[in-house]
Amino acid sequence: MRFSRGMVHSAFLTVLVLMLILFSNCFFFPSSGFPNSIKIEGYIRSSLDSLIIPAIEMTVSSRDTSYTDENGFYSLSFTVLTHEDSGDYREWTVQAKDIDGISNGTFAQMDSILIEIDPTHNGSTDFELDLYLDPR
Repeated sequence: MRFSRGMVHSAFLTVLVLMLILFSNCFFFPSSGFPNSIKIEGYIRSSLDSLIIPAIEMTVSSRDTSYTDENGFYSLSFTVLTHEDSGDYREWTVQAKDIDGISNGTFAQMDSILIEIDPTHNGSTDFELDLYLDPR
């Protein structure tokens, strides 16, 4: 059975259009959302004298945990899908907790809420958050 050139082109175009429709729905209207990486980093200091505080445990909304280094620096990062917790904004609770006892002084725990406006975009969001903890 021979196919004419017109029939081959028609079949090819039909398959191509069907594939475009199928894949465009996957990309433009995904059921699971797009990955969105969140990064929060900064320094932890004493509110009394602005000195850096090492060994502070930093957590963000039960998604990542980090500890301040000898320079008081921390970095938290995690990935969410755009549909998770979305709406007009999304909130992330960042918690600083002194875990080393009296080694570097004792400091009160602190919570801070970061608000991400319009979280439906693709890509990444970076926050810079420096905290000043009160001594106990």
